Amino acid sequence: MNSTDEAAQILTRMFEALARQNRKTLNARSRADIKRACELLASAGAELDDLLDELPPAPEPRPARDYTTMPIEVERWKERRRTE
Repeated sequence: MNSTDEAAQILTRMFEALARQNRKTLNARSRADIKRACELLASAGAELDDLLDELPPAPEPRPARDYTTMPIEVERWKERRRTE
């Protein structure tokens, strides 16, 4: 198996998993599109070398939220709404 086919299989599995979460499946056209996209990317070669250099920097990750205090915050918000 060549790397293009392997990449297409990996992406197909990922998209199938996402589709299953929504109780859907990938159709033959979607599978063919994934395979074709992998072929195009593989054939681009050196044209893609600078692609990542042109992308803007990734956004800073948000700080983790402490969900253990959320019920307390909701109750405080409800109380403020009642008193306003």
